[in-house]
Amino acid sequence: MGGQQLTVGKLDAGMAVLLTSDHHQIEFPSILLPKAVTAGSIINITVCQDHQAEKEEIEKFNLLQAQILQKYGSTSPSPPVLRLRNATQTSIVLEWDPLELASCTFKDLSLWKNGHRLGKIPDPMNQTVTKLSGLQLDTIYSFHLVLSTTGGTFSSPPLTVHTHKMTDLSGITICKGELPESEEKRLQAAVINIGARLPIQETVQIDTTHFVCAVGRGEEWKKAEQKSIPSVTVDWIEACAQEGRIVGVKGYYLGADPALRRQSVGPTSQSYNSKKRSSQTSLSLSSATKEEPTSPLSRTVHPYQQAPIYEEPAEPSKQSPYAEQNNSEITKSENSEVSLPEETSPEGRTIETAQEDSSICKLPSPTETGEDGGNDLFETVTI
Repeated sequence: MGGQQLTVGKLDAGMAVLLTSDHHQIEFPSILLPKAVTAGSIINITVCQDHQAEKEEIEKFNLLQAQILQKYGSTSPSPPVLRLRNATQTSIVLEWDPLELASCTFKDLSLWKNGHRLGKIPDPMNQTVTKLSGLQLDTIYSFHLVLSTTGGTFSSPPLTVHTHKMTDLSGITICKGELPESEEKRLQAAVINIGARLPIQETVQIDTTHFVCAVGRGEEWKKAEQKSIPSVTVDWIEACAQEGRIVGVKGYYLGADPALRRQSVGPTSQSYNSKKRSSQTSLSLSSATKEEPTSPLSRTVHPYQQAPIYEEPAEPSKQSPYAEQNNSEITKSENSEVSLPEETSPEGRTIETAQEDSSICKLPSPTETGEDGGNDLFETVTI
């Protein structure tokens, strides 16, 4: 646009009224006019377009848009991937990779079992492992994680876990304390023999099931005591190897009386003793039948049998000493998850979460909490 001749018509409150040759009015900031201009002055105004500046501004704007897209628009939160770290007869240890949130904000991370929400994982941005105990022996479970963010909800693929049988010793995880060299060799041989996890741990971790030592002292022994991990001697591992199953730890604690150790009764021995007691009972009944008089007043005839059955029962056989011993070993948990404590109610589940050095968290049952989320359900006790 070329120069335009204008006449200043009026100056008022920082604004000037300019008149064109064809009698149009233009309001113009008076601060942009020369200082000597007054009403009636004639001025020339020239306006032109700066194409180079426009091009530079467009380039800056496009670069900024690309940076925003790269940072906030090209990635999204990744679903968590759940893995099994260890399983025993009554507990499991689960782990996952650090959470990838992209540009979204974290809300919560919850653990689900068999389609029911158990509760939130405490401090999930720093913790990547959790322990769930109070499970049933030799049972199949399905677990998955649900990550909630401002960008949406993301669920991990389901993880199927099978808790171990009494004869499966592969879940035993040993942390060793102070041991003489000879006992260390015995421990290594016994762990290999039963198929327990290797290598033997040097420090107490979240998946440690037993602490083996000869003397109760040291930092790791204190950690084991604080976490209620049973401290046993090498003899316990060798007893498990000999029996081919988990045996009670009562007689194998540090300082325990060896007389408390009783020979465990395996499934084969139990079946044999049961048949033996049944045979003894049959013999007792048979003897009673032969010794009783055949008076018609002291007997009745069973409607489905031809032979007479006497009303006076035979003297019951004495209970096998193995039964009392077996019950004592199974019902005494001694704070050991792998020694099969008494059956735990589903309301007694607990979750431990830590990076090797964890807190113990009480987890309510689904019936108490519902499945709609809500407040954090854990009561954390720092160890």
